Amino acid sequence: MRTVKSNWLVIVTSAILFGICIMTVVSGGKAILSSTLSNIKAQSINIGLPKVVISEFEDSYTQNLFGKSYFVEVLGVFNKSLNKQIVLDNEDRYTVYRMTNGQLTHNYVGYDTTQYAENYLSFAKQMEGANIPLLYVQAPFKIDKYDNQLPYGMHDETNPLADNFIQIISEDCDYYDLREEIHNQGLDYASLYYKTDHHWTAETGLWASGLLASKLNDLYDLDLDMSHLSRNEYSFTTYNNYFLGSQGKRTGICYSGLDDFTLIEPKYDTDYTVRIPVLDIERTGSYGETILFKEYMGRNYFIDDPGRVYTGDNYSLMIIENHKSANDTKVLLIKDSYSKSVIPSLASTCRELHVIDMRTYEGSVVEYATENEIDCVVVMYNPSVVVNPKFFEF
Repeated sequence: MRTVKSNWLVIVTSAILFGICIMTVVSGGKAILSSTLSNIKAQSINIGLPKVVISEFEDSYTQNLFGKSYFVEVLGVFNKSLNKQIVLDNEDRYTVYRMTNGQLTHNYVGYDTTQYAENYLSFAKQMEGANIPLLYVQAPFKIDKYDNQLPYGMHDETNPLADNFIQIISEDCDYYDLREEIHNQGLDYASLYYKTDHHWTAETGLWASGLLASKLNDLYDLDLDMSHLSRNEYSFTTYNNYFLGSQGKRTGICYSGLDDFTLIEPKYDTDYTVRIPVLDIERTGSYGETILFKEYMGRNYFIDDPGRVYTGDNYSLMIIENHKSANDTKVLLIKDSYSKSVIPSLASTCRELHVIDMRTYEGSVVEYATENEIDCVVVMYNPSVVVNPKFFEF
């Protein structure tokens, strides 16, 4: 009798899983195929077709899994009812921690930035040989270096990684630590970030672009145009309860809540050409027609990612030409995803802003900078880049 019951349990469970698979294909097949093909085109040239097909299909299928949001929400209600401050993941780097200020974060344990720093020093020597100024900008992390807000007994393991990196490069390289700017200005740290996502807000990106441009002018006399970097140069449209970030997607809305999302658009006249070579895309027109990708706006919380409105995906290479620039300066920004909200306003400061993402870019950055007559190179990373060595393979 026990064997019969066990067999029926296996049959019923298998039928449910098979049904979920079928419903996923029926309800989300088009989205899975579209997302997979789009990302394959954007990345396969750089990291190999078989690998990217498997990876992107797996990610797209998981994202569109039938009933996924309901499963996540049920678990979220359970975790909230138990007042759990830590939501474990099978990969430690995706474990979510609820800080005492109510925001969610990751905490990266067990990494070492020493080799990354040595790679950067080698890159810096090459840039010096090419006579092109190089600045490392340390973006902050969601955990405040000076007040970590982590659950009782937890330690900040991520900011010390950035501290170690800076300590190694500081004697030989120019660097700029935005964490110190935040601390010295006495800013409300939590307000700089989305509560359900690991990124800083678009407003914080605008703030950072002003500091960065000013620092570049001070260090290298680049004559970057600072006239369009203040808040009064932009309009702000806020969509309430519009955005569920990457950490919220892992824990559910009941557990994390929702974020407001702000669309920032310039009040001044703009004229840009944006080129994305890997996709054969060229867009010419205003800021809204070129730099913003409004097709990513949407309120399907577990699918849509409004953060991509700013400059789209993390392309291997993007070139932004500002036809209204008051100078002929060319800047190369080597970035992680934090820079997506910095790029739109930073593009107003120079003739050309070249943007490289090392995760998918193949080739020598030094050769690219030399061939394109770049005036200055900026590497701007947040501390979580330690999870991917490709960020430092220049």
